[in-house]
Amino acid sequence: YDLISIIDKKNRKITRSLDGELVLFGRCLFEQDIPFGCTTRNIFSRQNTSFPGIYGSLFVGYLVQPILKNDYAFYIQYFLELIDYSQKPYYLVKNKLDELDMKFHTNNFSNSKHIFSSMTMPAITRSIDQQSSYNACLDTLKLSLALKIYKEKYGNYPETLSSLVPDIIPEIPIDPFTGNDYIYRKEGRGFIVYSVGPNEKDDGGISDTKQNSDDISFKVLN
Repeated sequence: YDLISIIDKKNRKITRSLDGELVLFGRCLFEQDIPFGCTTRNIFSRQNTSFPGIYGSLFVGYLVQPILKNDYAFYIQYFLELIDYSQKPYYLVKNKLDELDMKFHTNNFSNSKHIFSSMTMPAITRSIDQQSSYNACLDTLKLSLALKIYKEKYGNYPETLSSLVPDIIPEIPIDPFTGNDYIYRKEGRGFIVYSVGPNEKDDGGISDTKQNSDDISFKVLN
């Protein structure tokens, strides 16, 4: 029960991380107290001997800063949409996330005005997908613990997950990739409980890239 409580208390929202990423990117472009931010702001400053004095100031004022500001505006627009989606169930927004990728990644990264975004954004565009996989791992572990507790209490595993409520856990979590219940079945003396994973296809609880199967499962043998 203690371990189930720990799992339930874990913050499964990625919103805070996305907020931090947005702030960090802006500081890197415009603030001087971040080491790698200093290089983008001051690379053509008065202290740089390659562009001394007024030439460096003009270069920054009329060329570099406008590009950075335009890029940051683009970045903010993208992140505001991404943060909004991060607060909703994945299965409700997965199509919108694909549209967001198409809108910003395909159409806008070819634009040289967004060069800094194009270097950083590909690493985080699928972060909500990864968060959903993480949640599915925690949920299958939680359900497996609840099933073991049920067996200790009643002598056997239940026929359905709904039997766990409300005696063992208050509610049954849902698969973030479908919005449906996790798949559960008894196997021999044990059981398997799993999510269908990002491909949204029931692969029998198997995860194997060679077979294009990506179920997220937890299996207990006895």
